[in-house]
Amino acid sequence: MSILRTDKIAGLESVNAITGSVKFTSDAGAGHGTYLEVNDPDGTIKFGTGEFSIEFWMYANNTDTSAQENDLACILDYGYASSGNTAGAHFALHQDDAKLSFGFNNATQLETSNFLTANTWHHVAVQRQGGNTKIYGDGTQVGTVADTQDYTDALFRTLQIGSQAASGSERNFDGYISTLRICKGHAVYNGAFTPPTRALEVHPGPDDDRTVVFCCYSSQDATQEATGKTLAPMPNSAGPLASTFVPDVGNDHTHGTVLEGGIAFSSLNYMTLPRGTTTQSNRGRGLLGGSNDGSPFSDNIQYINIQSQGNSVDFGNLTLARSRASSYASSTRGIWGGGTPGANNTIDYVTIATTANAINFGDLTVARRFCSGTSSATRGLTAGGNEAPPSSPYPSVNVIDYTTIASAGDATDFGDLLGKRSGPGALSSPTRALFGGGYSHGSPAAATNDITYVEIATTGNSVDFGDLTNTRRYLAGVSNNTRGVFGSGSVPGANNVIDYVTIATTGNATDFGDATISNEHRAGISNSIRGVWAGSGSPAIGNHIDYVTIATTGNATDFGDTATNMGYTAGCSDSHGGLTE
Repeated sequence: MSILRTDKIAGLESVNAITGSVKFTSDAGAGHGTYLEVNDPDGTIKFGTGEFSIEFWMYANNTDTSAQENDLACILDYGYASSGNTAGAHFALHQDDAKLSFGFNNATQLETSNFLTANTWHHVAVQRQGGNTKIYGDGTQVGTVADTQDYTDALFRTLQIGSQAASGSERNFDGYISTLRICKGHAVYNGAFTPPTRALEVHPGPDDDRTVVFCCYSSQDATQEATGKTLAPMPNSAGPLASTFVPDVGNDHTHGTVLEGGIAFSSLNYMTLPRGTTTQSNRGRGLLGGSNDGSPFSDNIQYINIQSQGNSVDFGNLTLARSRASSYASSTRGIWGGGTPGANNTIDYVTIATTANAINFGDLTVARRFCSGTSSATRGLTAGGNEAPPSSPYPSVNVIDYTTIASAGDATDFGDLLGKRSGPGALSSPTRALFGGGYSHGSPAAATNDITYVEIATTGNSVDFGDLTNTRRYLAGVSNNTRGVFGSGSVPGANNVIDYVTIATTGNATDFGDATISNEHRAGISNSIRGVWAGSGSPAIGNHIDYVTIATTGNATDFGDTATNMGYTAGCSDSHGGLTE
């Protein structure tokens, strides 16, 4: 298989890469440099005592700031407070030679180790979480300090980028800043992380938990800002200049179009591209979120690279510990909804390319657990499950609801399953969602072999598709854009059955092969080539991962292990069959 980087051929670097930056200049001899000024009359940037996150890419033209006042070059300054004034919430981030320093109320509180290199792009994240403010350089912690400061008010509600001119200082940054994002109410990252190379996104939410500044991302206009604020170039209209941003994305070779076959060269030096179908960009990151790990519930999120066997790696945490949730994804966002203990309606999301904690998205229409999720590129569905009253039997539900993945908010009613189902398997093509098997906790209580489907772009009740090869519940589905594969489950005892259907054609499922273990309550994750099942719920909570090649048939192969036991977990990926190829 050959990887053809069509984005590179087009001269676009990567459609998923960050492409714009702002150039700042320093002229200490003239007493000023160029900078951006962001007015904040409503005080939206004030953090209070809550969590916050400030991140950006920076490129310093030098690591000698001795020409600047106090040997400091200001990168960010908000709400300057005059000397001795501790009533405000002034905070500032400076470059100090090869280090960064963060301070508030005119006093340095945190200074990093030396990590900056001149004429090199570095990713920086400053965030407060759990009463500590930490600075990360290129994804690695380079400084930390206890910080309970109340950033509630400020003498001036103005953010300056590239200078501390409001203070009368001559602390001017000389270099480039790209993709500056400031979020309040949450910390984006949880421990060490891989710096993002895809374009970041605005985190929507209430006033006290959202992105409040997002700028320095355009290669055409230095004053562009994505949250509705006005940026003024200073000291005049000939202020900072928009510029390109081309960091070294290292091993980021997973974007672009993947073609089956090889590239051939003739004696005339002509290049013949491989033939066959294209895959879904082979992005290939799969996420597992929430589980019963024996404690009993975990909020842990882990990830795998679907095309490379190996063990899972820590990603971050959900907003609450739970298991038995639903999960689905677009090419950029992963989403989890519902779950237990009890039954809840919480929906969270993450940006798949960036390791970080989840952020609240909204609520399901019905609080439930043992529900299943699947999606197209734009719309995610959650189907079935059961409620959790004080006593059993727990009534199963036939509810299907949906969200628009790119827009945070509460789920909307879609329609009903053909019957009340707890723990159906779910999978999708770009247009059609299938739900197979499941269990009714009603009277009579029984498992089913039914497969039903809906057209994702519309709303309405599910329709009969065919039957699984056997009756079972708590199974998991994977898919490319044409074939759906259902794996494992229980009848009620755990089994290793794998069967498949052609999604566009109604009919009964066909035997595919066997999983490496007999189990139920596993997570299904896929790209256009591989289907992966991870974790294990019953008969024993475990960490097993195995996979199949979706286009063929045969028994599953060992993939690796989850980093911790992931029982009753839910999974999604940025490259499953519901995404348009």
